[in-house]
Amino acid sequence: MLVNNAGIALPEGRPSEVPVDVLRRVYDTNVFGLVAVTQAALPLLRRAEAGRIVKVVVRYSTLPADGPSGGFYDENGPIRW
Repeated sequence: MLVNNAGIALPEGRPSEVPVDVLRRVYDTNVFGLVAVTQAALPLLRRAEAGRIVKVVVRYSTLPADGPSGGFYDENGPIRW
């Protein structure tokens, strides 16, 4: 079983107020970090023929696009592997 629990939050403010390098760091961790770990674990999970992937999401991923994150976390939603 793989449990993806890595994630960092945006600082206070809307994405339009946050520097792009900060947004990129959050996105790299929350999206590409999840993808990299999952890709590394998939061969083992497939060999076991009983693998499971659990993704623990941050609170902001469940808020509407007009919430505090301005929709930035919407792209961190479920991915079908």
